[in-house]
Amino acid sequence: MRYKKQQRSQFNQGTGSTNKPPIWRIAGRKRPRGDFTEDNPSQLNKKITHDQEAKNLMEALRQEMRIRLSRKILVCLEAKADVDTLKNECLSKFVADNFDSILADTKHTFKGKEKETKVVESPVIPIVNVPDVSLLPKKNENHTRVCTISFNSIKRKDIDTDIQQHIVDIIKQTMEEVSDYTTRYGIQLSKLFLLMNDHTFAISNNTDISLVKSEGAELSSILPPKFKPEITINRVAPPLSRNCLDSDFFNKEYRNLFNMSHLQLINSTYFGQRGTLTSTLNRKPIHKAFVNILGRHEENVPHLNVYVMKIALSSFPTNFMNMWSSKNRFNKLFTNLLKILLTVHLAPQRDAKLKKYKKDKQKQKDKNKSRV
Repeated sequence: MRYKKQQRSQFNQGTGSTNKPPIWRIAGRKRPRGDFTEDNPSQLNKKITHDQEAKNLMEALRQEMRIRLSRKILVCLEAKADVDTLKNECLSKFVADNFDSILADTKHTFKGKEKETKVVESPVIPIVNVPDVSLLPKKNENHTRVCTISFNSIKRKDIDTDIQQHIVDIIKQTMEEVSDYTTRYGIQLSKLFLLMNDHTFAISNNTDISLVKSEGAELSSILPPKFKPEITINRVAPPLSRNCLDSDFFNKEYRNLFNMSHLQLINSTYFGQRGTLTSTLNRKPIHKAFVNILGRHEENVPHLNVYVMKIALSSFPTNFMNMWSSKNRFNKLFTNLLKILLTVHLAPQRDAKLKKYKKDKQKQKDKNKSRV
């Protein structure tokens, strides 16, 4: 199942306050903070909103503390323990000031309750000054969507020209570094893949996994004697050994090869600022086998923000997920392999004539282009 891009949402221009344009400041001097004056009403409104939010959160905290303390008192009464001891253990100022009133409310709720009851439920306690739920901060459940837009259409016109150019230069430099980083990451993945052409896994003591040199079957053993392949590779990739296939430990680790966590581990190993810890490598024996052969090179470590690297690598897990989400890719590759083998073995002359015809056709086409 392929993952499609989300539908792009439209932006409606609203009425909001605009921040002051950025300015250059002297090195070592702190940025001046705006005063809450009539000239800057947005800062004043922001301060009032924060104060009201803090007040509402404090009221909600008091309400939650009353409920939790009443539960502790109810458990204490159920166990016939000393209530004064519980009071001495409560060091909070709010608890000390309101303990007696909460105790009276809880005793009233506990009165008439059966002693055999073992399940303790939250009692209904009358609470004074309960904040209005509508005033509490609401959680934003809207998902953030992205879109493509020209940078010239969104940058502010009231910013100085040199500052605008500085911002553009930083964005260009970051894009170049991201492009170099994704390219190097793709090359590193290709190196790990190509390593399996002449290496295979070996396991010893049921937990020690390593990569050893190995040779697969020769192409001449599966091709006709007169067939001459156009590639320089004479052998196929070596298969896994029987010891690895019979090991449950190896199969568990092998299933996690090149998944999301393994791709992140590859990133931290070869492109992280500190590399991978030895304890982490010991927990990932297959990745450790790769690292023992393909070591880390400090010159390839980019100086990018971690969040930027995370966004740049988002395409790799998606591509792997789409590639192996169904069996169609494997079926097509296997079908093409069988088709080529059947053609080579059962109809070699017809295949040779077809290749010769295509080759002559291409030569004639190139010759016509050169005349024009």
